[in-house]
Amino acid sequence: MKITVTKEDIQKGRRENPWFCPIARAIKRQCKLTRSTVSVGERTATVNHKILNIPKSAQSFIDKFDNKKSVKPFSFYLVGA
Repeated sequence: MKITVTKEDIQKGRRENPWFCPIARAIKRQCKLTRSTVSVGERTATVNHKILNIPKSAQSFIDKFDNKKSVKPFSFYLVGA
C-alpha cells in the first residue's frame, strides 16, 4: 500500500510519539484505522498487531522529524498493510 505523508500530517504530528507521528497519522488515515491499531517505531510500523518493516526513506524522515529538522511531504510503500 502506498502511504502519503501530507503537510497536515507533519503539522499535526507529534515528535517521538509512536501513535501520533506524521507517519502513524498517514497510515491511520489511509487504512481507516484507530490510534490503538497503529504505532510507528524507528524501523517498523505495527498495524493491526502486524509488525511491518518501513523503508529507509521513512526511517530517515522519522529521524529528521524527531530531531526538529526540516521535513517535507513524501510517499512510501508499506508492504502488508
